[in-house]
Amino acid sequence: MRSERLASSTPELDVAEKEWWNRFSPVNERLWGLDDDTALALRGAYLERAARFLRESGAERILDLGCGSGFVSRFLAERGFQVLGLDVSEEQIRFARASAGEHGLDGRVTFEVAGIDRLQDRGERFDGVVTHAFLHHLAADELDALLGDIRSVVAPGGAAWFLEPVFFPPGPRTGATWAKRVERYASYLAKRAASARGLLDEAPLRAAGEFYAEAERNGWFLSPKEVPFAPQELSDALGAHFEVERAQWAMASGHATAQWVTLVRHPGLRRALAQGLVAASARWDGWLGDRGGLALYRGLDGYGFAAAYCRLAAG
Repeated sequence: MRSERLASSTPELDVAEKEWWNRFSPVNERLWGLDDDTALALRGAYLERAARFLRESGAERILDLGCGSGFVSRFLAERGFQVLGLDVSEEQIRFARASAGEHGLDGRVTFEVAGIDRLQDRGERFDGVVTHAFLHHLAADELDALLGDIRSVVAPGGAAWFLEPVFFPPGPRTGATWAKRVERYASYLAKRAASARGLLDEAPLRAAGEFYAEAERNGWFLSPKEVPFAPQELSDALGAHFEVERAQWAMASGHATAQWVTLVRHPGLRRALAQGLVAASARWDGWLGDRGGLALYRGLDGYGFAAAYCRLAAG
């Protein structure tokens, strides 16, 4: 499994990445996009913190780069921001546009199949930018170039908020580590019980298993290019282009619970589990994230998601 970022990409890899995401989009929408109740329970707290950061920075017009199916764009639009979402996947943008229409947000959020170069060509500027689990799909040289390009479309003094998967650092386990391991095991037992009683639509899990098997055969982490960040790697990459005010864990294990909760067939039970199990995990992650840096979960297997709050130097 690839665990270190590619130094550079190739045209062939770029084509493979785009094709992979178009194929994976329906599965991704179920297991990463989630239903609205579960997505809000999982992400609402850290996205509220992001929205508050953007608002306190005076931002009104926001660029959501690598917007996927548009949940973050919709979240911000519902809170009064004017949002443009960009993604290179036609299938993801199709989802995003349809969902924006269903939520009555066509006047506050727009979506385009495009890269940031399109905005540079048009001379567009934004007050702030967000990316939600997007940067880790880039090779090292692409990452550095994109972060520089972001500076060209965001006004001086503007805000930048990033959420990215980050490998947990090695080291002795902490009290927080043990608490998250207990939480993961409890979620696993609850999932087993729900599955045994036929409460889950397990077809998306089987489909995802095919993609995981493909990744293993090819030596990928998941898609052809993506790799979660090492903690210092993320800080160094962002610090080369922005003033990083803070970086903290936003989500350590709640997504594993959300993935099976979103597959519960009965809407009422699914909503109750989202507002109970998923929201409790999210609150716990948020509370701990406010109290420790990226070494907090050292020794925990796998990876979580860290949020970085940044600014562009004024003038």
